[in-house]
Amino acid sequence: MKLLVVAATLAEIKPFLSANQHVNHLITGVGVPAAIFELTHYMVNNEVDFIIQAGICGSFSLELFPIGKVVHVSTDCFADLGAVENHTLQTVFELGFEDADIPPYSKGVLVNESSGLAWDYLSAAKGITVNTISDSIEHVALYQQKFGAEVESMEGAALHYVGNVMGVPYCQLRSVSNAVGNRNKKEWNIPLAIANLNADLRVVVERYCNSEKVNLL
Repeated sequence: MKLLVVAATLAEIKPFLSANQHVNHLITGVGVPAAIFELTHYMVNNEVDFIIQAGICGSFSLELFPIGKVVHVSTDCFADLGAVENHTLQTVFELGFEDADIPPYSKGVLVNESSGLAWDYLSAAKGITVNTISDSIEHVALYQQKFGAEVESMEGAALHYVGNVMGVPYCQLRSVSNAVGNRNKKEWNIPLAIANLNADLRVVVERYCNSEKVNLL
């Protein structure tokens, strides 16, 4: 079985890789364009049976998803792909540019339908992916109202899109480093988020290997 661990930056999975240097991994760079290109390019040129994307994220509710909590993202979407008119967010589907139920979408979102045996012990979260990190109270409210957003990243939907299109199972792991909209980095805790992320990344990889009866660690 060919497992691929993916992250936007090396720092996000460096602790895991330090102990598991032989595990196949890909650093895509930050943002949707880089993530989609690098994932697609890798998968066209290499056999991949399962992808784990690991990274930090922002939380829309610190009560439900506090700093340091690790989740798996069950649904994701390109939240800022559309238009804002009269303080109302309209998606490309609502604008009539795309059909919300043509794959890889289902009702306008990218649903991960992969078997979750390796990560089912983690809480599920609804994710959104944006090109510009939210710092506007208005935008935060729009994303919550439109998508029921619980966590925010800059690459998650790229994984869901490519995985769904190419029919490759995947898992998106996210660890909360900050509250969405709060740009005061004194209130962030990236070291804690990365430490917890890498601990659960190892667990998920171990559970996957055990379920598939392979030895990667």
